[in-house]
Amino acid sequence: YGRESLKFTLYWRGPHASGGSPPGLRLDITRNETLAFSPALRPLFHPFSDADDLREIRLTCYALEEVMSEKVRAVLGQRIHAVSRDIYDIFSLMVHVDEGKIRASLPRKLAAREVDLETIDTGRLLQREEEFRADWERNVALLLPPGAEQEFEGVWDSVAQYVGRVSTGMGVTG
Repeated sequence: YGRESLKFTLYWRGPHASGGSPPGLRLDITRNETLAFSPALRPLFHPFSDADDLREIRLTCYALEEVMSEKVRAVLGQRIHAVSRDIYDIFSLMVHVDEGKIRASLPRKLAAREVDLETIDTGRLLQREEEFRADWERNVALLLPPGAEQEFEGVWDSVAQYVGRVSTGMGVTG
């Protein structure tokens, strides 16, 4: 029905592997994804000592605005369960994307997942703060690298204001 996807995880063991589960890279390949922005061509980050011996590798990736639009759509009503990773991602991307472009892309992104513009209610997002906080403590707080730790309250306040700005006038705004 046009939303077929292939999901798999590629596991590997490197030369210095220890016991336990091997690291994995999860891939999600989706047909017919609605893109609001042209894909970006970005260099592969390779911080190892042999980097100078390799040619530059460039990969086709989602534009940062595409990722932000997806994340905003998710917190505005696509997801049934609170996923605080979306809140952290929005917080991290806010300074790297054009707010006007995100606002302009939202109607198309919402329609692609059949989220009715008239049901957009930022008040409903605000009512879910405790649900997001609990998920943050379970799934995000311990994953943040040293020096990048963020308190939920500061992230939540910034994200709630941002989502309110980019979604104003699209439905019911609380």
